[in-house]
Parts: sequence; structure tokens; C-alpha cells
Amino acid sequence: MAGATPASGYDAHIVAGLLNWQPTGRLVLSGRLAAKFATDRSDGFSTTSDAQLVMGRATYDLTTRWDAGFIGSVLLSDGNAARQYGLGLEIGRIVMTNLRLAAGYNMFGYRDRDLSSFGYSMKGAYLDFAFKFDESLFGRGNTPPAPAVRK
Repeated sequence: MAGATPASGYDAHIVAGLLNWQPTGRLVLSGRLAAKFATDRSDGFSTTSDAQLVMGRATYDLTTRWDAGFIGSVLLSDGNAARQYGLGLEIGRIVMTNLRLAAGYNMFGYRDRDLSSFGYSMKGAYLDFAFKFDESLFGRGNTPPAPAVRK
């Protein structure tokens, strides 16, 4: 069709996983893995890309309210031919039950528009909020059942 505008758009397909392990009462180790396959259709061209993210984090409780963390990551792209690394430190505080505020600094890092939700990875300072919840928040899980009412 003459004068038709070529289709444009961007699609990314992502699969990800997160694992937390607490080997001691004060230490939490976290691992994150993510992979994406993206297609960008613009200006009459279609290009594809792929990337894999590997991220590790160690958080150590200094007190009941304060913790310190270390974060390392690598972003692999172009069939693992290109690598970008991230390395950072952070200090966190529990400001209320299950709500943590942290300030950190990455000595070096990278940016990926689709995988940024897996942790701040750009070079420089950052703030992070985290809210921890489980099934008990919704009245499910290990909450004991209400006692039976007898008449």
C-alpha cells in the first residue's frame, strides 16, 4: 500500500528468578537471574537483542534496625559477547515493621531499560525502598485458624 507508515514498536520477553538464603540470623544472601529477548521495530527496520543479568547481594544485620549490603552484577548481551559490570555498597535501616530504606553507591554500573527493576545498577548514588510481605498480609499462610465457636 503506497504511503503506508511502517509498523513500529518494541517488545521484550523476560524470564526472571530470585532466590534468598539466610545462612545465619544476621546474613541474607540473594541471587537474581534474568534473561530477555527484545525486538525493536522503528524507522522501517527490525532489530533483535538479547541480554542476561546475574546479580548477587549480601546483606548483614549490624543491629536490629541497621544493615549493610554489598551488591555485584554482570549484564551479558549480544550472545554473551558484551559484558557490563556493576559493584556497589549500601546501608539500610528498618524505618517501620517490614519497611526498609537504604542508601547506596555503585562504583561502576550499567543501564538496561528492561532489567532495571531487578535492582539499581547505574553508577552513582541511589535510594531504595523495600517492603517485605508474605501471605500472612492477606490473612493466609501460617496464621492459626480462628477458634471454633461452641453453642
